Amino acid sequence: GAAVALAESIRPWTPPAPPPPPPADPNTPPDPNAPPPDPNAPPARPGVGVPVPVDPNTAPGMLPA
Repeated sequence: GAAVALAESIRPWTPPAPPPPPPADPNTPPDPNAPPPDPNAPPARPGVGVPVPVDPNTAPGMLPA
């Protein structure tokens, strides 16, 4: 009992996670205060489950869609 209470008092307090940002509204104009995209940033990797176009002529072994 005492050891658990002592550990609880030593453990740093973690603030709750911030609320998720609201979904992007396609009708809202871009934020003029938003920083421009970094030209040196690597290209975004496709998300899992996102189909990537594949040329069947250059990808042997791939089944045609």
